[in-house]
Amino acid sequence: MPGLKEESMTQNIHQNIEETEGIVIDFAALFHALLRNAGIILAFALLGGLFMMKYTDQKETYQYKASVTVYVTNKSPDTEVSSVATADTTAAQALLKIYSSVITQNENFLNEVLTAADLSEKYKPSALGKAISSSAVNSTQIMTISVTMKNPKDAYNLARAIASVAPITLPSIIEGSSLSVVSLPSFPTSSVTKNLKKSLIIGGILGFLLGAALIILIEILDRRVKSPLQLELTMNRPVLGVIPGTEKTLYSENETPSYRDAWRTVRTNIRLLCGSGMVLGLIGPEGKEGTSSSALNLAVCSGETGTKTLLVDASLRKPSLDEKCGVGSEKGLVNLLRGECGLEDVLAEGLYPGVDLLPAGEAVLDSTVLLESEAFSGLLDSLRNCYQLVILDLPPMLRYPDALIAASKCDQAAIVVRHGETSLEKLSQMMISLRPAGTELTGFIYNDAWEGKL
Repeated sequence: MPGLKEESMTQNIHQNIEETEGIVIDFAALFHALLRNAGIILAFALLGGLFMMKYTDQKETYQYKASVTVYVTNKSPDTEVSSVATADTTAAQALLKIYSSVITQNENFLNEVLTAADLSEKYKPSALGKAISSSAVNSTQIMTISVTMKNPKDAYNLARAIASVAPITLPSIIEGSSLSVVSLPSFPTSSVTKNLKKSLIIGGILGFLLGAALIILIEILDRRVKSPLQLELTMNRPVLGVIPGTEKTLYSENETPSYRDAWRTVRTNIRLLCGSGMVLGLIGPEGKEGTSSSALNLAVCSGETGTKTLLVDASLRKPSLDEKCGVGSEKGLVNLLRGECGLEDVLAEGLYPGVDLLPAGEAVLDSTVLLESEAFSGLLDSLRNCYQLVILDLPPMLRYPDALIAASKCDQAAIVVRHGETSLEKLSQMMISLRPAGTELTGFIYNDAWEGKL
């Protein structure tokens, strides 16, 4: 039955990893990623605006517009109208629609305009009809007739020709109406279609969106740990504490209050989850996570509460705790397991208040044999009776088999991760490997969590 339960839990881990991979999105982390890369996004916006301006300048054809304003009434030309208010406004507005159709489609009118502008050989009536547009001004009897052409001079001359031809020709086509010119066209000096400012704004917006989308895509595809929330949701295990900044040692000169409080949080969570009188292994996937410093800081923080704590350097291939603690010991766990000395010969007592250290001793290559031995199992059993908390600094699990062997003899294990370094896939491999070993995973210690990164 225990085997079936263990197999079921392993399958659950596999299923959880498969279900969450690719769909866990920490929106807070994405927001911070956008803030961190604001310069890149702004650069995309600038380049997009400049590109759009250049494209507009090269690909679009300049168009110039000249306009004439006329007043339309349903009175005959010999009836003088002193103001707009004296005319039948409703009938005149209906007349505007008829005039708009005539000036763009009546071939006789268009030919007269081309002749008056001396451009009958350059343009056909149909081309001129497409270039003419008209609209009523604020739903009144005032109508603006515009000519839009590539050549500003042609647009100006055609608009003036309309101003001279329309008052005579249009009333003759539509009886009982009159048209008078309110204002003559002015020569167009700027393009109406090549709006470079508008192109700059549109290009800038598109560039901004492209840059932001690129940052978000990279952030989503990046499978490294980027926030505690992402880690908890993906791995379905709690984060025991979030440690700010780079590796430091408690009681050192560069220690800060927030750093100490973060480790106190880790200590409290482990005590609540695991109790006392146990062996806790601290482990990382590849050796870049700050496992040794984490083990030392957790031990120091535990000892300051009066908990009798032992820190064991079980990384026998590359021991580091003796150097970190300033203990120049040539003998240690290696010699103890070989039977060359007793525990009292290698134990560094009172290293910190409430904390003893069992160094590794000399680096060895046969560490797997030593950690798999009955001597190591027996040593841990005796240490459980002597100390309230035994912390093992374990080697990188995905690099050496020693880690899994040592972890299998621990009561609990905590995985140390580093922000922006540790891969979610590596953590998945670790969790799957730890389950058959029978080691209970307490949670994660989240290292190097600068406030600006989260």
